Amino acid sequence: MRKSMLLLGALLITMIALVLCEAAGPSLSGEVIDGIRVVKVTAMQYKFNPDPVIVKKGEKVRLVVTSADVEHGLSITEFNVAVVIPALKTVTVEFTPDKAGTFRIFCSVYCGSGHSMMQGKLIVNEN
Repeated sequence: MRKSMLLLGALLITMIALVLCEAAGPSLSGEVIDGIRVVKVTAMQYKFNPDPVIVKKGEKVRLVVTSADVEHGLSITEFNVAVVIPALKTVTVEFTPDKAGTFRIFCSVYCGSGHSMMQGKLIVNEN
């Protein structure tokens, strides 16, 4: 009986911890270096990684975008982000999101038959 109660208690504590972690939401992407959130993004046929990219409103963001294969574009219309990433090269773009929400990241350079499906999400959290 005592063993069952201990097992039940451990299970309850584990469930509470999982609920609290879920409520906190996913962690922010990248790391803060010299006051700028730096997120390394890989563009490849036909996706972006990581997806989603999660940042905070008002925090300066630097995306370091590398093409793993062919030429790609990375655009986020709401924040005037638009860069071309040459095949197998890296490009850096900085912006400061001034509104919270979920925004579409998309490839703006034709990269093959799955080009129209190459999308991701930028999630901007309130501070």
